[in-house]
Amino acid sequence: MSETATLQRPVAVPTSEVHDVEIGAAEHTTRASLYTIRYRGEVIVEAARDPEFEACRVLHARGITGRLRTWWRGSPHHALTMDIAWGATRRTGEGKAGLQTVKWQPFDREAIG
Repeated sequence: MSETATLQRPVAVPTSEVHDVEIGAAEHTTRASLYTIRYRGEVIVEAARDPEFEACRVLHARGITGRLRTWWRGSPHHALTMDIAWGATRRTGEGKAGLQTVKWQPFDREAIG
């Protein structure tokens, strides 16, 4: 390298924006636990059964991209981080090995008559 050449700093690749949501218990019944999801102080889901993935679907529908980071109300540490676009296509389901993430599909009201 010649003395006149300058070293170039590597260009930092921007990380995707992180969006924090707070999840809190809304209701516990014998059939299900329901959760409230808040994003920037706004309640975006009042009664979620699968709060992490439902938060992704709401944010994705609003055109928000990047990473979702979940915080359980009152916890000093975040619980889970995932890509919003990926999470919008998933749900929690049961498989042979127990709980796992499976492909989400919207509820088809016409299928029940």
